[in-house]
Amino acid sequence: MHIKRPTRFGTLLFLFFVISGAALWVPVTHADGCDNAQNLTFNCDFDTFNPVPNRPWVVPTGWWPFVEAGSPVIDQSQDSASPPAQRIWSDGVGFTAGLYQTVQGITPGATYEAVLYWAPYSSNGDDSIERKVGIDPTGGTDPRSPNIVWSPGLWRFKRLTDKDLRVQAVAQSGTVTVFVRVHNPITHGRDQVFLDGVTLIKIADPAPATATPIPPTPTWTPVPPTATPTPSPSATPTATATTTPSATPTNTATVTPSPTATPSAIPTVTPTPTATATPTPVPLLTRLAESGGGTLPWLLTSAFFVSLVTIVIWQRRRHRNR
Repeated sequence: MHIKRPTRFGTLLFLFFVISGAALWVPVTHADGCDNAQNLTFNCDFDTFNPVPNRPWVVPTGWWPFVEAGSPVIDQSQDSASPPAQRIWSDGVGFTAGLYQTVQGITPGATYEAVLYWAPYSSNGDDSIERKVGIDPTGGTDPRSPNIVWSPGLWRFKRLTDKDLRVQAVAQSGTVTVFVRVHNPITHGRDQVFLDGVTLIKIADPAPATATPIPPTPTWTPVPPTATPTPSPSATPTATATTTPSATPTNTATVTPSPTATPSAIPTVTPTPTATATPTPVPLLTRLAESGGGTLPWLLTSAFFVSLVTIVIWQRRRHRNR
């Protein structure tokens, strides 16, 4: 019996199927991320689980759950390249939920990178569930905080690689928080998401302190000297203004009113009354009246004039009778 030897094409086809089958059989592992000595997350590959107090949930040791919407079930599953894994699922209701872990011993100013290695889902909808990873550089635990730096959301149904879900952030304190978020806005029946392998590694030290803040300070130093000279000249004119009002010239005006010399004109006036009054006693009586002698000097004066007039009349009549 003659056995036909396989052709070269058949041999190559047989080897292709063998290699393809082996590739499908070998599981994809994320051990490279979690086995990294620089990884800072605790229980990176979710090897152990603990129940959540007062909740019907089970989460990886060192991690905490959060629920933003819906009422999903959070439990343990074997669906992972390196089981066990975290499962978040619901049947007939959409949900938004996830896990977080606060990591201490962080260097402020250093850059850290978080990576999620395993996050497939099972659903009747295509590209219907979003998965992403985030870092809160301040160490907060609120999944809605605006401080969280999120990776781009992955909606596609695909086997993840170490480049699909990663994010970097610069630490602002001695702690940072790593978040894994699953968003299933519309239910498609029984929707399940499987999570495993979350790392945090420092990829850059803080930038060395440079002299960048020094240049602004010289720009301020010239300003005060220019400002100080300007007030000093303005002060000197004010001093001159104070000297000008030296009221000494105005006091000279007080000397000018030598109207005291004008009273010397009073004696010039006194001769005029003496010319009008021929009888010498009249000025004397008038002086007594002006000096404040009262009514008695006036009576004496009037009596004197009356007697004088009487004597004159009497002398004229007597002269006529002769």
